[in-house]
Amino acid sequence: MSQLHLFIVLAAIATYSGFLIIAAIGDAKSFTITNRLNIAFAISFLVFALPLGLAVKDIGIHILVAAIAFGIGFLLFAAGLFGGGDAKLMAATAIWLGPAPMLSYGVNTALAGGLLAIVLIAARFLAAKIGLPKKPKWLRRLMRKTNHVPYGIALCVGGLFALPRATWFELIKLF
Repeated sequence: MSQLHLFIVLAAIATYSGFLIIAAIGDAKSFTITNRLNIAFAISFLVFALPLGLAVKDIGIHILVAAIAFGIGFLLFAAGLFGGGDAKLMAATAIWLGPAPMLSYGVNTALAGGLLAIVLIAARFLAAKIGLPKKPKWLRRLMRKTNHVPYGIALCVGGLFALPRATWFELIKLF
């Protein structure tokens, strides 16, 4: 592999990971994952796809996987289990991952979400007993019992654990 191609792959990994981490932090702080972030995340895949060496057919498959993930996310949103930003983040992550790592993504996201819920239940119970933190404001908001779970954190963890199974990631043979 040429140094230029290695640079492109590493830049893609940094971009993918960066978008997921920014989404997780934003969700933890404000319970919001913006449309702008999700759109930029999805479009960034299209910028990297050809330089990563994906064929047009493979890019189409990635887009199809994202559409299916968005449909699943929409159903979870309609059922009240997901926020709208979570559904769109799931689709934006899926466009990057493609079909191979989707089972890993789903399982790791569910496990991370369950662990996150348990941690939040315990932390919120303690906060109710000893009082909510005064600062920072985002932590005070997160510790309120009436708030939901910022599932963007779990989507981030699931996406990071699924990344090594993406076909384009295998190009660098890190794992």
